[in-house]
Amino acid sequence: MYIKAFRSVTLESDSCLDPGVPMNGHRHGSDFGIRSTVTFSCDPGYTLSDDEPLVCEGSHQWNHALPSCDALCGGYVRGKSGTVLSPGFPDFYPNSLNCTWTIEVSHGKGVQMIFHTFHLESSHDYLLVTEDGSFAEPVARLTGSVLPHAVKAGLFGNFTAQLRFISDFSISYEGFNITFSEYDLEPCDDPGVPAFSRRFGFRFGVGDTLTFACFPGYRLEGAAKLTCLGGGRRVWSAPLPRCVAECGARVEGSEGTLLSPNFPSNYDNNHECIYEIETEPGQGVQLRARSFQLCEGDTLKVYDGKDASSRPLGTFTKSDLLGLTLNSTSNHLWLEFNTNGSDTDRGFQLTYTKVRVLCVYDGKDASSRPLGTFTKSDLLGLTLNSTSNHLWLEFNTNGSDTDRGFQLTYTNLYETGRVGEEIAHSPALQYGDRKKRPVRMSRLLSTVRHFVEDASGMRDGRSAEQLDSGAAPGSPFLPPPLHRGAEVLDCEPQVGQAEINPLQAVSAQRGIRSRLSAV
Repeated sequence: MYIKAFRSVTLESDSCLDPGVPMNGHRHGSDFGIRSTVTFSCDPGYTLSDDEPLVCEGSHQWNHALPSCDALCGGYVRGKSGTVLSPGFPDFYPNSLNCTWTIEVSHGKGVQMIFHTFHLESSHDYLLVTEDGSFAEPVARLTGSVLPHAVKAGLFGNFTAQLRFISDFSISYEGFNITFSEYDLEPCDDPGVPAFSRRFGFRFGVGDTLTFACFPGYRLEGAAKLTCLGGGRRVWSAPLPRCVAECGARVEGSEGTLLSPNFPSNYDNNHECIYEIETEPGQGVQLRARSFQLCEGDTLKVYDGKDASSRPLGTFTKSDLLGLTLNSTSNHLWLEFNTNGSDTDRGFQLTYTKVRVLCVYDGKDASSRPLGTFTKSDLLGLTLNSTSNHLWLEFNTNGSDTDRGFQLTYTNLYETGRVGEEIAHSPALQYGDRKKRPVRMSRLLSTVRHFVEDASGMRDGRSAEQLDSGAAPGSPFLPPPLHRGAEVLDCEPQVGQAEINPLQAVSAQRGIRSRLSAV
């Protein structure tokens, strides 16, 4: 009898088995030892299903399965060149597909596509090529089995092309193999610069943009931005815009310009143009003319307010407005430009700015006749005379910068029936603690006192409100020579003080008028 003995043999190994190579792909790395790694890549047009490296683990197994290289349905492809394949290529593509690829190349370049394989079910399955993202009017619509000629796209300046593949529910074929590359696009011509405008940008290559802005007072007609579409089209995305001076405008802000229609060319006949100016509340509007040439019979009317029912500041024709400054008493001005049916002229160029204003009225309140609206140093050297024994002053400032303000003197002029009789009183209008320190304008009205010195040297310390004489406005008056005058009205707003609007009332004795001047 024989007894057979068996021995168990264990094969020792320190590596994993060869993982293989994906179809339409490549393997990088030939060491399959424990803890070694291998990576994979795909042929152009294919996408790796899993780009995580394979690692040989201590169990002599790879950490995951071999990846595949697939021709996908759609995607985003970026680069100077590349490949686009139908899904499943070189196998037959599936049914009922709707795939979109976007190809992007370098700035200023176009996309050229070459077809190496092309076989679709004629009429039922098709490939669309576009360059603006819209497939309603594609650059090409391809179907059947005839190899197409090269197709160029990307002419719209976005340096991209899009492909869309549609297959129906039945027959399918091999599909397509397309390679693309970028190519230089011809630039656009210089489009020029519209009259009365500035252009920003100086490059005319495909995809480059130019922007335009009109000079003050003109309105842009057309597109403010143009993009070079280039390529075979050699065109800009829109016509060159125009800058026009229109009939009428509504403007807001701290400064600006108003123009007559067609300025600096002649305006047309029979115009009725309305211009509205509005600046921030608490400010006045100052209007000046840089150019003003109207024919006789053509007029510009200016109103101190929101509409034509406001107080008129004047009606101007020919060159009347040149050298003049008009100030509003509010933050609005209303202008009406009217032309007749005869000759025309160059028109006007007006500028406006916001200003702080001092408004002076000939009476007890702001409903009285205005004697003027003053800003900056307008009042220096001027003398204002009332027709009654009252003056009303309104001082308006905003929330921005401040200045020294003003110091005004007023003199009471006594009325008598005899010419040349010298009877003048010099009351002093002071405030606070006799100017030892500046006071806020909001305190001014409550601290004003009116001191009158009579012939006996006595002083009467009554408030301005108590000195309302009731003298009739516009009564006959022949001003006598001034005896003396030392009345002072001070306004010294402090830096940082904002939004103040005090009302100062100046009143005099019965039968006395006031003369106001700046010192």
